[in-house]
Amino acid sequence: MQEIPKKLVERHRCFTCSLDTSKKVNIFGKSSIDFGDIIRSCLGVDVHSYSAQPGLFICKPFCYKKLIKETQRASEHLEEVRKEILESFQNREQPRIKRQIVEESRTLIIVMKIKLFSIARQNH
Repeated sequence: MQEIPKKLVERHRCFTCSLDTSKKVNIFGKSSIDFGDIIRSCLGVDVHSYSAQPGLFICKPFCYKKLIKETQRASEHLEEVRKEILESFQNREQPRIKRQIVEESRTLIIVMKIKLFSIARQNH
């Protein structure tokens, strides 16, 4: 099976806006932020299909700030929605709970009825 070659990108320009800058943040490498996932969710582009070049970056003055801001906004919105749903769940009318006879108890009742019936029959 033939392997699909990875895509290559110019190393001296921002991946998202093509700005030529020295203030940059590497997409791949040591970071607590998964820029590859953020770019995929915001832009719909899978950067993992590009070579994991050490020089692949986003510019810090514009793209980095926008991507971080958008992910924080989405996270806050998600938390608001979660709180609304939780509040609705806690304020809901509690469903009626019916007690059901456990299968073992049902079997025991049937056995007891049969014994009582046979005892009653023997006495008559």
